[in-house]
Amino acid sequence: MFARIVCAIFIIGLAQSAAAQPTPRRVALVIGQNAYAALDPLVNPRLDAQRMAKKLAAHGFEVIACDEKTPGCFDLSRDGLIKALALFAAKANGADLALIHYAGHGLEAGAGNILAPIDATIDCATMSVGKGVLVDEFLQAAALAKHKVVILDACRDQPLGQVCPSLGIKKPLSFKKIEAGDMRNLLLVSSTQFGQQALDGASGQHSPFAAALFTALDANPHVYFDQIMNQVAKATFDYGQTRNFSQIPGRVVGGEAPADCLAGRDCIGDVRMAALASQIETLAAESKAAQADASGVHAIIAADERARGKPYTQDERTQRIAELGNTLANFGASSDPLKQEARRLIDGGNVSGGQAKLDEALDADEKAAVDAEKLVADKRKAAARTARDLAVLLRGSNIAKAADYYARAVKLEPTEIQTWLDYARAAQAAGRLSDAEVAFTQAASRGRDVGSPGFQYWATLGLGHVAQARGSLAIARRHYEAAIVIVEPQAKSGIAGSQRDLSVAFNALGDVRLDQGDLKGALASYDASVDIMTRLTVADPTMVAWQRDWSVALNRAGDAHVRLGNLPVAITNFRIALTVIQRLSSAEPVNIGYQQDLAFSHSKIGEVLVSQGNVADGLTSFRDSLAIRDRLAKADPGNTGWQRDLTVSHNDIGDVLVAQGNLPDALESFRDSLAIRDRLAKSDTGNAQWQRDLAVSHAKIGNLLAQQGERDQALAAFRQGRDIIAKLKIASPSNAQLPKDLAYFDAE
Repeated sequence: MFARIVCAIFIIGLAQSAAAQPTPRRVALVIGQNAYAALDPLVNPRLDAQRMAKKLAAHGFEVIACDEKTPGCFDLSRDGLIKALALFAAKANGADLALIHYAGHGLEAGAGNILAPIDATIDCATMSVGKGVLVDEFLQAAALAKHKVVILDACRDQPLGQVCPSLGIKKPLSFKKIEAGDMRNLLLVSSTQFGQQALDGASGQHSPFAAALFTALDANPHVYFDQIMNQVAKATFDYGQTRNFSQIPGRVVGGEAPADCLAGRDCIGDVRMAALASQIETLAAESKAAQADASGVHAIIAADERARGKPYTQDERTQRIAELGNTLANFGASSDPLKQEARRLIDGGNVSGGQAKLDEALDADEKAAVDAEKLVADKRKAAARTARDLAVLLRGSNIAKAADYYARAVKLEPTEIQTWLDYARAAQAAGRLSDAEVAFTQAASRGRDVGSPGFQYWATLGLGHVAQARGSLAIARRHYEAAIVIVEPQAKSGIAGSQRDLSVAFNALGDVRLDQGDLKGALASYDASVDIMTRLTVADPTMVAWQRDWSVALNRAGDAHVRLGNLPVAITNFRIALTVIQRLSSAEPVNIGYQQDLAFSHSKIGEVLVSQGNVADGLTSFRDSLAIRDRLAKADPGNTGWQRDLTVSHNDIGDVLVAQGNLPDALESFRDSLAIRDRLAKSDTGNAQWQRDLAVSHAKIGNLLAQQGERDQALAAFRQGRDIIAKLKIASPSNAQLPKDLAYFDAE
């Protein structure tokens, strides 16, 4: 495992006082090497080492100062490095913790893993390193301390091909695996996996590994070093991914990792960092598997540079090595024999032969892809069809679940415009206005793309319904007027279906005009709808759907007449509509739409009867409406439209009971309505209609409580209602009803 996994962490206070505890003796050797002569110079190690030396010194470490002034050792030759190791070894003898941080070049040579002084040399013929210092010598310098931490930020991405052009390839600098041997209480961390490279980073900045290390130490000075390294490994890996480079720090432990931290006291474990261990182990394994053979990568780079006529810059080379390494790793991991052969040829330097094999593999893959795409497309269509069928089955009993199935259907087959419309309507009925808006927008856009006025019309009309529900009346009106413009040319050409659609748009326009306070304009729109549906129904009495639409238009026109005070005309409209829908419902009693219309007609007739003083018959009509709406609401509690209709019936009955002096039963009806409206309003705070409904319920209860002498409770109810209306007025200044509502609450 990459780090010790902590099963449980408890911080136990010790009996002794802090003053009685001995101060641990901790020593550190920090080295930063930039100014190489034979190897490529580096730009960041000195900066990294300077910050690490200051940090360790600030936390109580005795940091070796090679110049006997400033903590840290910088740009050391072999002689200077040996001298520093000797001084460190003497101070490490018996120390509680000895820490080494090395930043510079490191590489594998014939003698082993080498850390390079600035005067190190390379024999290009034998690949041996002159004046190098073995990693083992660093480990031995720390060996006599009780605990050892060695951090090697080496193997920087500077290929040897720039030093030894005769190699023909650019060999990356890296370590072979380091073993702990008999050394106990050792934690050794390298900035990358053995056999791989580490990013040096941009000039003037810390290396990615060093930057991650400093961030983790600064944030968590009391967390064990070995667990800190889990966080460092993850951050280093994540940074490398942004540069198309695979780098995961490596780790070696001898016995138990030191139970020490940067702070030196009160060190603790961190479950979150410990939990990263298994993830890092997996990433390291994947990175190793994906590491392409360097000879293949650099053979391609050599060919690139010959074609360019100039070498890559260091940044360009780093990026190119990473992308080629990942690409060749993909070939090697493939089970396709052609791709495996391409990898073998490229690794051997035969790039053109590898490309030819990849061309063959591409032809085969393209053919397989075409076949697979057809199979997948057929399966997606079948799955979408099943989702639509499930939605249809549930639409009458669980509209929310039906909307979920429609959502799955459009995801599987997004080109099916009718499904987008069905999804939008189901989502709207379930109170999910944002989902409905997205679906209507998709249907409108796709309708335009295929040149279908019908789809554009219904989607535009739906967007108007969504805007109106949100209280955006001006936007809703624009959508309704746009829908009329879309359908009107076909309606004028005599197409009966388009004429019916035009009547629906006139009804919608009438609704928004009514909400805007334009009663005469609303009545004109409703009358236009009634005229259309009357003509169509007379022309073809067998069209049952048109008879229902006629009844709907009559009800809406009747509603406008009520607002204008034309009660005799209004009740005539309502009774004709009721007669029509009763006939249709008797022929098809399971039709839910007819049941809704029946409830609506009973409710409207009740309103007029009560207004005319016929309270008893009005109450009967209201109760007929309530009985139907209660059945529908119980059949599908997720249908928000049915739930809202039920609240209207409760309020209607409550109003009549108040007029009859039956205040207790009236209060019960109003509270039944309030409970439903409160749930709806909380489920979608952006639905302006539901918010206003809730305010109306508070007003009704407030009035009733005031009549009963409950002034404090009444005042609380009025304040709740007023707060809602005040917010709606700010959000929807064009709504003519809201100022009247606000004036009502202020008067109360």
